[in-house]
Amino acid sequence: MAYLLFFYNILLIALFLLCTAAFLLLWRRERQAMFGWAAAAFGAYLADAVLVYLGEFVPGFARYYRATLYSEALLQVGLFLATMLCYRGFTAAALQDAARRWEWGAWLAAWPVCAAICAVPMTPLSTAVFYSLLACVGVYVAARGLLRLRAGGRPRPFLRGVLVWMTGCFAAYGVENLAWVLGGNSLAGLWPTLGQRWASIEIMSLGLGGACLVWAVRRILAAPAPEQGGAARMQAEAAGFAARYSLTRRESEVLELLLAGMNNQQIARQLYISVGTVKAHTHNIFAKTGFGDRAQLADAVRQGRNA
Repeated sequence: MAYLLFFYNILLIALFLLCTAAFLLLWRRERQAMFGWAAAAFGAYLADAVLVYLGEFVPGFARYYRATLYSEALLQVGLFLATMLCYRGFTAAALQDAARRWEWGAWLAAWPVCAAICAVPMTPLSTAVFYSLLACVGVYVAARGLLRLRAGGRPRPFLRGVLVWMTGCFAAYGVENLAWVLGGNSLAGLWPTLGQRWASIEIMSLGLGGACLVWAVRRILAAPAPEQGGAARMQAEAAGFAARYSLTRRESEVLELLLAGMNNQQIARQLYISVGTVKAHTHNIFAKTGFGDRAQLADAVRQGRNA
């Protein structure tokens, strides 16, 4: 059992490391905030997997890590909240669902509140309820993303599948915490240190990491990275042109992809919007700038001239 657990930990660490690297590469290449948030989320997963591995296979670290329940619980809760914040940032960037002031205030308040709760001696029941409430945060983030996706009417099956998977797993995590009070952690009977693991979180991590890694690798291979100097020059030209004609942020993004030679379908996939929305933004760009087609527009941007 010890060997299986060892290789399972190595598998998790390798999976999260690859996911973090893949989304960092996408973020550097495409400069889309959602990829940065995804990389940060998998980075938090990676940190948690490393801590669990050290706690299970390095006795000296385990003694230090579990010297007090407070230090262990505070670090686990902190990583959980950090991951949830990354998920929220991802959905906000991918679905144009920016958090309002009250929500940012709630996120900021959650850290000191959780730190204070972890410092108070807790019974098994109060601990289970506390972690179930944390699971509700995960359900809120994923379910909000689903509602926003449905309201937008955009066909994005992969993102919908990810959000449905997360919603179900976080709901199961909350139920599992409450069930722990009644019957204990079912994984603890297989191996003593498995008491700190939860089946729902393990299942969610493996499924989410595997699916996202495959998706990220396919996207990396599908779109070769542009030459760095040309990409920077094109971005600067597009930004100056957009400022001159008061284009919106989304119109500026569409303009940049138009200059890269993408068609409407490619732009829709790149920006996670419908083809109809791309056509609407393109029409607005032509109306604001006075140019009649993409070739004229591209020449004007590169030469820095007006219509």
